[in-house]
Amino acid sequence: MSELLNTYPVFESNQVLTSTQLNKLVNYLDRQNRLTRAKLIGMGVVCGLEISCDTSENELTISKGTGITSEGYLINLGECKTVKYRPYSLPPGTIYEPFVNSSNVQDIKLYELLTEKADDGPDVKTLDNEVFLTDKVVLLFIESFDKDLKSCLGKSCDELGKERILTIRKLLISKDDLKTVWNRTNTGKLDAMFPEKYDLPVVNMPRTLFDPSKPHTSDYTEFSLLYAKTILNVFDDLFDALNETYAVYRPLFLESYNGQNPFEENPVADKISTIRNFLENTDTTFTPYLGVQYIYDLFLDLILAYNEFRLTAFDLMSECSPDMTRFPKHLMLGEALGGSLSLCEQSEYRHYFVQPPVYNLQKQLVQKTIALHNRIVLMLESFDLERINGLTEGEEGMGFPIRITPGLEKRSTLSRRSVPWYYDVNLLSSYDNLGRLKDYWDFDASRTCPLEADGLVLTYDDQLDDQSTAKDKLSTPLFYDIQDYSFFRIEGYINTGFSLALSRINDLKKQFNLPFDTVALQLDPDAGTLELDYNCGFEDIQEEYKMARANLCGIVYDLRVIYKFIKENSGVIFNDDEKGDIEEILKRVKDLIELLVTLCAAMKDCVQDFDFVRFRLIYKEVLEYILDFFLVDMELMKKVEIGEEDQEQQISLINGGFQRVFPLIFKIVDLLFYNKFLRIYYAFKQREYYLRKETAVFSTFINRHPGIDHQAGVRKGGTFIMLYKDGEDDTVFADFNLPYLCCGSENCVPMCDDGSFNFDLPPFARPDYAVTTIDNSVEVDVLRNDYQMLGGEFEIDSVDTSETTGGVSQGSETGPLTYIPKEGFIGFDYFNYTLTNVKTGKSDIAKVTILVKKPGEEDKGCYNVQILQCWGEVPVRETLAKRGVEIGPGDNIFRLLLNDLQATGGFTDEEISGGVLEDGDRRRQLLTCIGLPVNDNTSYKQMGEMIRQYQKDNCGGGKPEPACYSIPILKCWGINNVI
Repeated sequence: MSELLNTYPVFESNQVLTSTQLNKLVNYLDRQNRLTRAKLIGMGVVCGLEISCDTSENELTISKGTGITSEGYLINLGECKTVKYRPYSLPPGTIYEPFVNSSNVQDIKLYELLTEKADDGPDVKTLDNEVFLTDKVVLLFIESFDKDLKSCLGKSCDELGKERILTIRKLLISKDDLKTVWNRTNTGKLDAMFPEKYDLPVVNMPRTLFDPSKPHTSDYTEFSLLYAKTILNVFDDLFDALNETYAVYRPLFLESYNGQNPFEENPVADKISTIRNFLENTDTTFTPYLGVQYIYDLFLDLILAYNEFRLTAFDLMSECSPDMTRFPKHLMLGEALGGSLSLCEQSEYRHYFVQPPVYNLQKQLVQKTIALHNRIVLMLESFDLERINGLTEGEEGMGFPIRITPGLEKRSTLSRRSVPWYYDVNLLSSYDNLGRLKDYWDFDASRTCPLEADGLVLTYDDQLDDQSTAKDKLSTPLFYDIQDYSFFRIEGYINTGFSLALSRINDLKKQFNLPFDTVALQLDPDAGTLELDYNCGFEDIQEEYKMARANLCGIVYDLRVIYKFIKENSGVIFNDDEKGDIEEILKRVKDLIELLVTLCAAMKDCVQDFDFVRFRLIYKEVLEYILDFFLVDMELMKKVEIGEEDQEQQISLINGGFQRVFPLIFKIVDLLFYNKFLRIYYAFKQREYYLRKETAVFSTFINRHPGIDHQAGVRKGGTFIMLYKDGEDDTVFADFNLPYLCCGSENCVPMCDDGSFNFDLPPFARPDYAVTTIDNSVEVDVLRNDYQMLGGEFEIDSVDTSETTGGVSQGSETGPLTYIPKEGFIGFDYFNYTLTNVKTGKSDIAKVTILVKKPGEEDKGCYNVQILQCWGEVPVRETLAKRGVEIGPGDNIFRLLLNDLQATGGFTDEEISGGVLEDGDRRRQLLTCIGLPVNDNTSYKQMGEMIRQYQKDNCGGGKPEPACYSIPILKCWGINNVI
């Protein structure tokens, strides 16, 4: 039937017609008619002809409808209710190949359905046996029977010919017999509707979810295994489904794959095996798990490609040149007891209507279906596992450059997206009938035959390394309109240091004005190894540090200027008698200023470079230098009196006072600038800790920023995140993104410490001082002096001997320390002790200075405040006025005069002879206040000599030598003139 009749008879006038000629014409017209139906209209059930069975009424109903057999026979049937059945056999002399064996004997058991009107007979049975109907399928069969018309009837013996009778028989056939019919007509294939397509499973890719409290957010292997296990969970399901696609649609792919299932043959089968070995970490040629995220992406791509193929192929219901022997004169309508089917169900026992590719775009659909399946195979062939694992390099042996490709991820079909980096799009397939992946990536684009330069399919490989000038959309896509693209693929960073990768991405972002942010996170939660951007989040601390540094260094500069001035003018300012002492003092001042200059130099411009430990060490040297100058060099400690009686009690009392006064002194001195820098440094280290913890550690970051996802790029207005292991291995191995901009203005730290921050700074051990007498020990509570503003638990550890071999012992880990002077030793002795923070183990060393002196020895001084107060306010103010000393608001006049008297070695001869002490009563009052014995018999002259002798013994000299100018003269002259 499928072959056309190429001839038919042409009649002429007076021609004698034969039956053969007439039958040829009838056959030609009949065949043309049926070929038109089968080849140009379609075959199968057009509409209606549905089966419904009411077992309660013992009825089987066939609804009205129309159908066309594969040989083009038209069947049109009204609604038919059947209630009986009987065995059916082909009419004598009728051969219908699907129902007969090779000997032309009917071997298929059939039953004809009958209506109520049909005559009953011995073989007729009612449809009251549900078991009988259970495995039966309803057929419509066009029975063709040629009836021989009788001749020689009546007076005529002319041949009347035959009558071909076409009868539509409603038959029942068992499913087993039906399979025999299938094998005889369709070699096992039901029809071009591909009914097995309903068996193709839906494959869903599980998400990889991260829990900040689990090891997979801090350990590289656990991180990678999370991806590997997710992929392996869907591995078999996906490739089983891909195998099934070939089995279901095999006739379409015979030419593409040479009749073989590509997923079971090399090279695809080898690639699948290699991927599994990589995920199970059994292939030693690969760096373990490096690039596992891209395999996750491959599986996402394959699932998208599979779903796109499955949905496209689902609508296939045509064949260009269908096999007309499939169901030549019969139609399957469905199971007798099948019931109604849902939209998502199709019965394999019904001939659905199949159209030829004429008016329904089925031809293009077939082409697209084949192309989409070819793409899946090419994706597996082109997937470059060595590339993502860092085993291959880019052009000319260089690493792969970082490139940004605009795309339509992640809301479109795979065809509409840009081709990812992990496919070698220019690799030719091993199948001769296929080509390159990029030729199959977007069927709708490829069928228009565009130029590659048009950039309808954008890829990583087709971009130029030099993106400085525009060429065409394919090679320089970011130079062209990107408003239709919602996503940017960012690729090529594998095995690149995160700093270099960030720099390159930010350069491209700035060059092409791309709307996304970039962040680098460390997998290792050890915040001490993290890189931090000090240009962001430290502005206020930097500003405060800058001002504090400027103030301190400004004071140091002013001290240097004053020192230089005094040094250069010392010959004018001081008397010759004072020259030796002044030079020694100036030398000490110079050393002190040099220490302060070193202190200032230790402070770098930026707070992140501020070495606070060195700063504090120098500060301690300055403290020791100043205290040693006053207490040791100026012998102030020697002025402490210890009587011969109750020495131990006096020593305990005096040193108890020292140990309570010195902490107060240090606190007051620290207020000048040390505490300010300590506070700045504390705030800096605390903020540095929390910024690292909150913004640069993967586990903390994802806890603070929900919605993180790996997509091999970033959408517009999002944040691209690169992940590296730690400070030693800073190469990027993974990426994520957030669907929003983050981290630009969120560098905040807790207002109150949450307790996790440890201020890891060594303790500050300060110098201590004590005094004792010969052969008497003294306790020094050094821990009392070593106060720490931020608290803590501390221990002390002292040396066993002092510099003069005196003994040192301690009662406990927290002191106090006991100093035992060497027998008979007099003078200053020194020893060191170590102060240790119990929690951190960090320590500092400080010096203890001990003065050992004779008991009863008194160190006298030049006047004092008590003497001047006893003398009286009037003479004190008069003396200050005559000396030109200005009295400021709140000044202590007695302290002012005392300082001036100590500077001049007491009252001058002019003041004693003709100044404030010219009056005898004032002389007598002063001597009485000093404690010198005077009475009514003491002469005026004797009182003057007594004052001079007191000043000689206590003020460093007697009658001063004539000098070129003096301090009172210069003070009188005025400070502005002096400066």
